[in-house]
Amino acid sequence: MRSLITFLAASLAMAARAEDVDPAERLYIAGISLVGEPAVRYEREAIRLEDLCRPSSGVPQDERDRAICIEKYVDRSADRIATLHSAPDAQSPIVGFVWGVLRAGAWNVGYDLEIELAADPSRRRVWIENAGEWMHGVDQPGVRVRGSWVQLIGPSFPPISWIDVKEAKLPIDVTSIGGSLVSLPALSATFPDGEQRAIAEGAYRIERIADGIVTFRAEIPSDMPCGGPDEPPPDPPAVMPPMLRAPARHFFGADGVALFRDAYPGGCC
Repeated sequence: MRSLITFLAASLAMAARAEDVDPAERLYIAGISLVGEPAVRYEREAIRLEDLCRPSSGVPQDERDRAICIEKYVDRSADRIATLHSAPDAQSPIVGFVWGVLRAGAWNVGYDLEIELAADPSRRRVWIENAGEWMHGVDQPGVRVRGSWVQLIGPSFPPISWIDVKEAKLPIDVTSIGGSLVSLPALSATFPDGEQRAIAEGAYRIERIADGIVTFRAEIPSDMPCGGPDEPPPDPPAVMPPMLRAPARHFFGADGVALFRDAYPGGCC
């Protein structure tokens, strides 16, 4: 385990990195999906362990027995998913790597993404647990984009970490939150009456991002129609929710962590 000093140093480094990047440049979400070659290996391993660790005929098996079996036999070899560079340039120095690692769970295996620092290749730190959970993948909000390059910001990464999504072994889909539905906490915004106060926690549609200001409103039913192809979307309400405005920095915590999330990462499911 990391010492407290190391943890605090990492947290401070994260804050410094976040301050160096204009929050308006970080209004993106990177969606990472477990598909392709790593997914095939994950599925094969899950099936192999299911057969290997199933109870013998007529003998029940409790969770502890199964966990011990999976822990003993899981294939711990890793997939190199992406290379971390110090700039959005393939010729820039390499500062680390992203690895996909199979992990033993209570009833089956998980697939974690871990970070290896070039300056400390002797150990890795977990970035995302269960990257393939529910087969919908996971989201990394608050990234910065330069063409096909994405800057990852957080305590798991070196001070400046860029990956080329075209070269990554897992698909990474990067989208602006503009025009999207996002989940927001009770952040501070300016209401139409000019008063600034906390919004209600919930789902909001981002209408516009301009000059560092985000214009948004509360979700309405027609924003996310989930009916069949022959079912018309719901009519908008007679009175629309008020338009709210907030600077981009309000969408991030004091530690630089993005406060927004995709409101419906699994679609209508």
